[in-house]
Amino acid sequence: MQGSTLSADIRISRIARQSLSLPFQCRFLYRLMNLTKPKTCLEFGTSLGIASSYIALGAAPGKLTTIEGDPVLASLACKLFAEQNIKNITALDSTFESFLKNDLPKTENFDFIFLDGNHKSIPLINYYQALKSHFTRDTIMMVDDIYWSADMQKGWKTLITMPEVTQSVDCFRFGLLFFNNDFINKEHHPIRLPLI
Repeated sequence: MQGSTLSADIRISRIARQSLSLPFQCRFLYRLMNLTKPKTCLEFGTSLGIASSYIALGAAPGKLTTIEGDPVLASLACKLFAEQNIKNITALDSTFESFLKNDLPKTENFDFIFLDGNHKSIPLINYYQALKSHFTRDTIMMVDDIYWSADMQKGWKTLITMPEVTQSVDCFRFGLLFFNNDFINKEHHPIRLPLI
């Protein structure tokens, strides 16, 4: 289970410093969405909703479903979406496990998936396995914080060996997985993006 409930003494600025995607990553997300134009997106780990906003705006008119297990953070994110008048986001106050059990069977395939909530290898692999039946050949999965810890790095290395992964890109702060079997050779690319 991810995330504990936000306690009253934790300031929003601390959450922002520790949990939010960096500005370059948000710009990358927006450009990736704008380039690939996914119709259906899924995000695990809404936090304050900053990255969600970039995904939704870049993917529009495509739809984003974003999941946040902390009700206080989920509420703050929904407030941000309303203030920005972003209409193509469905924000769910739910644990990832509950979504996978109760909501995933009712959903269609996903063109883009952003996993940014639980930074442990076993849950990461479990989420991947649960979501796999909703991949298409054009699905792109982004996994955040792949070097967060040795355990998270191990989870990332496990994912890139999955038989359906045809290409992966290690951008250090995050990794990308591709499933398109038009790629002739299975390859893993390290690319270091600027952190500004």
